[in-house]
Amino acid sequence: MQEKYVIIVPTHSSYIDVCENFIEVLHRNWNPEKYICILSICGPQYKGKISEGWNVVYNGENTPLPTCVYNAASLYPSDYYFVFLGDAFIDGKVSDSYISELLNELCNEKIGYCKLEPQGHWAKTKCAGKLIRYIQKSERYAHSFVAYVASGKFIREEFCENITDREFELKYLEIANDPKSKNSFFDDRVIVLRNEFSITAGIEKGMWDRGVLNRLKKRYPDVTFAERDKVGIAQQLYMKARLRLLPFVPNGLRRVIKSKMMRCFGKWMDTKI
Repeated sequence: MQEKYVIIVPTHSSYIDVCENFIEVLHRNWNPEKYICILSICGPQYKGKISEGWNVVYNGENTPLPTCVYNAASLYPSDYYFVFLGDAFIDGKVSDSYISELLNELCNEKIGYCKLEPQGHWAKTKCAGKLIRYIQKSERYAHSFVAYVASGKFIREEFCENITDREFELKYLEIANDPKSKNSFFDDRVIVLRNEFSITAGIEKGMWDRGVLNRLKKRYPDVTFAERDKVGIAQQLYMKARLRLLPFVPNGLRRVIKSKMMRCFGKWMDTKI
């Protein structure tokens, strides 16, 4: 395996303010100087200052985020890439020994994709190593665009056709909803068993998660966090409940819950339940 890996942060130029916060927090908890760090940007051309030590790839105004990853990976060949959205804050110390062991397991098992957020589930676990488990094909939202490790081959095959990050997730949601997917596993897709990256998403629909923002401000008082609106309290409670329920709710019950919740939270609802 290579000793120098790549971190890619795909983002829209309107989120550079949050990405700068992500990078500041990242430098406190990891050692990104050991990696090639890339900010891969779409949207209107950004002319502001970018954090020192980060390479910038500008992809054009209408480029989807997966293509931003694809283009960056094409410019910086590597065996594996760590990919994080710019609001997926790494809010805890990351162990170099853990990273080394994780990459060894991914390489040894020929893994193409690894979600870096652990996910509860109701199905039987099939471990691929001490740190990772295989994704069951009926598992919803196990393929997430928020934070993951991907091989160069995976990125070339999955992100070469200008799909959006939502289309990427929906592709695997359709597989999960197919009755034929029950009790079978992907042979090269995994999820970490522990949240060693302490990943916490800070932005929802362009606004701060108020709980995450308050925690970040307390932990990093020297960081000036982006001035943005905060998610409403009722919407916040709904989102938290949704995330906890998702992995465990059978498809039939999920549809009933979604129908009822639409009546109460219609303006906030998306397809994630």
